[in-house]
Amino acid sequence: MNTIRIRHPDISKNVDTYLTEQANAGSTTLKVVNTKGFSTNQILLVGKIGSENAEVVKTHSSTPPTDTEITLASGLKFNHTTDEPVVVLDFDKIVILRASSKEGTYSEIATIDIDYSEEYTVYKDIYGSSTDYYKIKFKNSIDGTLSTESSPIPATGLPSNALGSLIEKVMRLFGSQSEKILDREEVKDDINEGYKMLVNKIIDLGIDYYVKKGSKISLSANVNEYSLPDDFIRPVRVRISYDGSNEYNADPIDFAEITPQTQFSQTSPYYCFRGNKIVIFPTPTSSTGYIQLYYAYMPPELEDDDDTPELPKGYEKLLVDWALFRAFSKDNKMTKAKDYKELFDIQSQVMLLEIKKRTPEKPKKAKMYGEHLDDGYPFD
Repeated sequence: MNTIRIRHPDISKNVDTYLTEQANAGSTTLKVVNTKGFSTNQILLVGKIGSENAEVVKTHSSTPPTDTEITLASGLKFNHTTDEPVVVLDFDKIVILRASSKEGTYSEIATIDIDYSEEYTVYKDIYGSSTDYYKIKFKNSIDGTLSTESSPIPATGLPSNALGSLIEKVMRLFGSQSEKILDREEVKDDINEGYKMLVNKIIDLGIDYYVKKGSKISLSANVNEYSLPDDFIRPVRVRISYDGSNEYNADPIDFAEITPQTQFSQTSPYYCFRGNKIVIFPTPTSSTGYIQLYYAYMPPELEDDDDTPELPKGYEKLLVDWALFRAFSKDNKMTKAKDYKELFDIQSQVMLLEIKKRTPEKPKKAKMYGEHLDDGYPFD
């Protein structure tokens, strides 16, 4: 059996109001501050998410709201006190789909109510396998509207360093210290902002942490300028083959130094960069060759919930600290923002030192014979 924990749809930007009088169980009317944005045939949440008496109700199909009163299709289940929120919901159901692999075919297995009385809605799949994956869609039971499908959710749950887990941690920590509701997409953007900063810090070390062998770039006759990969940051090694079989290391050249009289050889090629292009010398005379790049790259942004950052193990917490710094800054809680920014800065330096130790410094040149006797160490 698999237990799937499903986060609720974001309602932070939905139309809302507040009760001005207590509404008792069985009542079919809500006295509220105002009814702007409310209408017939709507789904409402009365109460705060996660509170025991939070319940989903529907407005009456034919009796429209007045200025300060909303008529419901049926009576309330619980008592609700003055000042409790009333929010228009886009969805009240969850459609659950399952596949035997992440990229497999997803089939609908259940439609359940969203349980707003809890922080998450939990679904237990008694027929599920530990290797299964799930997707969910939210549904409006009145008009049948469906949300887009979620990213795949593994039956075993998301690892602690997955994007979905990082977002949930940010929202949980922020929610325990602020009344403001975070926008999940904003948190994702902030996490990616911090991720990009950390990647650039690591690349700036000059250590080949983010390096890969790119796909071969095919040469074209009489063309010496070619597009670089989208994730290209800087070259580590450039090799060029003009005949499709023999590769030669290419050396960088300052484009300003090239003159009409400059001579180049296919066995001793050169290159330079022009914008997002690599320019090679000499210009190929046939289309049989290729450029082989080894380069430092920028990892892709974290998009799906199960995406994980390419950071040293344990340091994904830095992304949480950065996102909390950004969240508290937007909430004008500058003391808390400063605390998380300091955590980010300090731990970033610790991470960089740890990475640097993985690649010990190599001697650049040997000293003259006997010179090492002066200081007891044979290299610079």
